[in-house]
Amino acid sequence: MLECLVIIDNADNVMQPYSDMSYISSEEDSDLESDEEVLRARGDFTDAEHFVSAEQSKFKFLNTGTTVGASADANSAKAQLEDLLSPNVIEMGGILLENVLSHPFVMFRYQCQVNSMARKLHLEPFSALYVMGRLATQQGPSAFWKGLRSGLIFQGITRIAENFIHHGFDFPIEGDRIRTMRDFVQHLLLKGGALVLATPFYSSFVIDTVQSCAASDAPGLLDSLQDALRRMVDLGLTSGSGVGPSRVIPVWRLAAPMLLTGLAHYILFTFVKSTSRYYIRHRINVEKSYCREKGLPDPYNTTVEVLYPHILSTIVANMACCVALYPFLTVSHRLHIQGTRTIIDNTDSGLEVTPINTQYQGFFHAMTSIVEEETYVGLFRGFGAAIVQYSLQLTGLHFLTSLCQNTMPSY
Repeated sequence: MLECLVIIDNADNVMQPYSDMSYISSEEDSDLESDEEVLRARGDFTDAEHFVSAEQSKFKFLNTGTTVGASADANSAKAQLEDLLSPNVIEMGGILLENVLSHPFVMFRYQCQVNSMARKLHLEPFSALYVMGRLATQQGPSAFWKGLRSGLIFQGITRIAENFIHHGFDFPIEGDRIRTMRDFVQHLLLKGGALVLATPFYSSFVIDTVQSCAASDAPGLLDSLQDALRRMVDLGLTSGSGVGPSRVIPVWRLAAPMLLTGLAHYILFTFVKSTSRYYIRHRINVEKSYCREKGLPDPYNTTVEVLYPHILSTIVANMACCVALYPFLTVSHRLHIQGTRTIIDNTDSGLEVTPINTQYQGFFHAMTSIVEEETYVGLFRGFGAAIVQYSLQLTGLHFLTSLCQNTMPSY
């Protein structure tokens, strides 16, 4: 690409056009050196220094033209990738990563959380992997994907409820449109209202996820919807047989724990993701500046530079939420499943089944009962599966980054 530049000659004040670096030949180089010697011999050091600096600036400007053009191409490609990564696309990618690809570990983690009679807590990953391997041997790989359909239904109902509240009350649905404290409060009301409306579907998701394939058939799509609607109208006054009070916690009593844990998860996730993404981008820019100063090749291509901060910050935010809210989710899951006559896999051996028989009266009663009977460690049952889950996600991110770095074009 030709760059038509104009240099001003101080000797006769004539403007001469230059095209590219090929204009300067070896003969002209010698002429420049001889002109400099003549000026210095006459004692005109100011003109000689000005002459040399002008020629150096010409070379510098010509070289900078190519760098600026390459930088513009890189910024254009980066802007196009960032336009593709809209908030909705990033959110759907996070749902796919956390709810689909990681579902086998979520399933076993939920089973451990609701199994109050198990001897093994599975706080480290090796015991969790051993029991999961035995479950796969006994029931097949499909056992790890039970409840996935119900989970996607819950996510869909949540998005529908958010859009309904957004259009009905004109509350901001996207966080990047928040400008005032009023917008922030309305945004939290939108998120909280959607979680409350979707609480019955979350109960159905937890039940379908933890129930054993060896003791019951896989529920269909209509079965999951019917269970959620039945849970919505069930006031928990009588048991399923109609004799005696029911141990099922009604939805209106599950709404408060669902609201608090859901909003805490959303706020913590948003804060950790934005903070970690800013730090990761800063480190990438520091490494690029260092390599540019040392004349080293760019350590990241455009694809990695755009995708890596988004994916890694999402994983880090999910890890932080999992660790911080794990005890509260343990209590919440036990309340969702209580009184539903659900039979789960034996998390001690992976070869048998066991019924769920708890009699909690509410969230705080369940929390204190778990601490008294199982100690504080009981609130972290199945945490080893979470360690395996996020370790595999980080390993997959490292592999994906290496693949993109070696195969994707660099701008």
